[in-house]
Amino acid sequence: MPSRRVLVVDDNADIANLTALLLESHGCEVATALDGRAALEQAARNWPDVVFLDLNLPGMDGFEIARQLRAQQGDRPLKIVVLSGYVDQATHERAAEAGVDAVMEKQGEIDSLEASLSSFL
Repeated sequence: MPSRRVLVVDDNADIANLTALLLESHGCEVATALDGRAALEQAARNWPDVVFLDLNLPGMDGFEIARQLRAQQGDRPLKIVVLSGYVDQATHERAAEAGVDAVMEKQGEIDSLEASLSSFL
């Protein structure tokens, strides 16, 4: 099976890098972005198969990034997974409206995070 191209978007560089390392350990080709503009530029350069997207980002929130990615998607496959520190019903509703495939709560335990992330690959 070919490697999945994954884009991790989080303004916390430590979280973005940890998530990238976990995904790379599963054979993914991973790029990271720390804000919305960088995420959209990265996606334009190398379209991802999966985007793991934080919601609370500077300048442009994750919902807007998801909407813009969906607008640029065309026929290309794309899964968008939101990672958030706090998830409620309103988050799920806004995510669905933005074209997000799944919403996951960020977890502190690495093993739990790894299991959750790998379920979307």
